[in-house]
Amino acid sequence: MKVLITGAGGFVGRHLSACVCAAGYDVVALLGPPDAPLEGIEASVIQGDIRDADLMDKVIAGVDCLIHAAGPPSVAASFADPALFAGVHVQGTATVMHAAAKAGVSNVIHVSSAEVYGGGGSTLVREDHICAPLSPYGSAKFGAEWMARAILAASDVALTILRPFSLYGPGQRMDSLIGTILMQLADGGPVQLRDLSPVRDYLHIADFCELVLAASTSPAKFRLLNACSGEGISVGQLAEAAMAAAGLPVDVRQDGPDRPADISRLIGCRAAAAAELAWKPRVSLNAGITSMISA
Repeated sequence: MKVLITGAGGFVGRHLSACVCAAGYDVVALLGPPDAPLEGIEASVIQGDIRDADLMDKVIAGVDCLIHAAGPPSVAASFADPALFAGVHVQGTATVMHAAAKAGVSNVIHVSSAEVYGGGGSTLVREDHICAPLSPYGSAKFGAEWMARAILAASDVALTILRPFSLYGPGQRMDSLIGTILMQLADGGPVQLRDLSPVRDYLHIADFCELVLAASTSPAKFRLLNACSGEGISVGQLAEAAMAAAGLPVDVRQDGPDRPADISRLIGCRAAAAAELAWKPRVSLNAGITSMISA
C-alpha cells in the first residue's frame, strides 16, 4: 500500500511516518516549507505547501491511503494569526481533499483535534457532543473537518476523521505543556505554570499511531472517532506526577491567571474507537512521562 502523509515534519507527522514505514508500507512524506528533514525514516520525502493544487495533484497520484496531518498546531499561536490557521487548515484541507477525490484515493484519514468540542463539561465527551470551539485553531480544525466531509461525500473515497485529545511523547514541542514541564525538571525545578486547574485527557503518540494504522487497514465510507485515553488529570497533578517520576521534591506553582478561551475540562470517550477498530491505549500516562524523563 502506498501512503501519503501530509504534515510529516511535525510532531505527529514524524511519528506517523516512522510507524507507517515500520509497518512495511510505501510512504510519501510531505513536509511543510519550514520543516527540517526527516532522519532515519525510509520514505520518499517532498517539501511543499498543501495549498499548492498542482503539487498536491502530483504527490497524490497513485496513492492508496492519505493521512492528512498538516497544519500549525498551537492554540495560543492561533490567536496571534487566525488568518494563517484558517488558510492552512481550511483552504489547505480543501486542496488536499479535492486532489484525493480526483485521484480516486481509496482511504483518507483526517487528523483533526478535540479542540473542536470547546468545553467538555463534567461528562466524557462523545463524538456526538456539540462542537463549539473556543479558539481560532479549534475553529479552523472544525472547518477543515467539514471541508473533508463535503468534498469526499460525493466520491467513493472512504473517510475517517480522528479527533485526538492531548497527544504527547518523544520529540514534543518545547512550548507545549509537557515540554515546558520537562524543561523545568531538567533545571531541577520548581515547576511554574500559568494555570494548574484545567483537566485534560492525555494520549501517548504511540497509541495514536496504532489507531491510525488500524484505520488505514480497515476503511469505512465515513466515521468519526475520538482518540483519547478516557481519563483526565489536572495540569497541577500532571506536574506533580512528573516531578515525582524525576525523583525531585514536589514543588509546583501557579504564576498567572487563566485565559478567557481556556477549556476547564475536556475528557474523551473512547468507546467508538474500541467498537470500530478494536483499539485501546496501551501506554499509561505515568509510563509515558517516565520514559520521556529518562530519555
